[in-house]
Amino acid sequence: MFKIRSKNQIHRAVMLLTVLIFGVGINFATGWSNDKNNNTTGANHDNLGCRTHAITFKVGKVYEITSFTIKEGKQRQLNEKYFPKVMPIVAEYGGVSLGMFGVTKKIAGENDGQMIGIFEWSSLAVKEKFHQDPRFLKISPLRDEALSYFKPAFYEVGEDVTVTFKDNKIYEFFGAWFAPESGEVLKQYFAVSDPIKRSYGRPYPEFKVKLSPAKGQSSSAYAPHMTGIVEWDKAEDYDILNANEKFKTLAAPLLEKAIAKMDMVQARVIIR
Repeated sequence: MFKIRSKNQIHRAVMLLTVLIFGVGINFATGWSNDKNNNTTGANHDNLGCRTHAITFKVGKVYEITSFTIKEGKQRQLNEKYFPKVMPIVAEYGGVSLGMFGVTKKIAGENDGQMIGIFEWSSLAVKEKFHQDPRFLKISPLRDEALSYFKPAFYEVGEDVTVTFKDNKIYEFFGAWFAPESGEVLKQYFAVSDPIKRSYGRPYPEFKVKLSPAKGQSSSAYAPHMTGIVEWDKAEDYDILNANEKFKTLAAPLLEKAIAKMDMVQARVIIR
């Protein structure tokens, strides 16, 4: 478990990273874009007092989910030396920043980023073309030097889905690698765990979106068999569920048998 930085540092990091990867930070300087795929509203009628941010994941697009940490004292280098040069290049390739999250707790695995960014590309080929642009390659060391942790991953969805993120909820980001012949065991796990999740004394954790590795990646790419985002009412609900006697004895052993490796963090959506 680790803690993220102060609130002011988080907001500063958010504005920095929107251009750190793509150079599309202008929206964060003036509030979120009004684009229908990047929509923020005021108080939600079903969750009074919270603000919401909707992201639509679309079939045919590629979604980059990047975990990262900016080194202390490197913001000025990025602002003055990297951003002004990379932004015009990125604009030519159409990368879009969809949302930012501050990590609040590491649950499992090796993901040590303090922030998570979600970005959209028209295709993996376009993303790769941008990363091979000689103008980007010339300035990319400025970005790399400013990061103490950086792990991008690229995904696709099987159907269009809109997720409305709420700033009073907690979001689990996980990546899972399946054990051999895990399919039937996973089916058993979901069948056993679902009624427990509905009766363990806290709100049901809602699975919001399933992502699969983008096709065409190299064999060395970070590519869990399945990645997903789950909404929890409170951060402690995860521990309450796992401490539930029925879950521990009936569901957890099935999950352990089906999953060979898991990366998991909890995070909150950041809305300015």
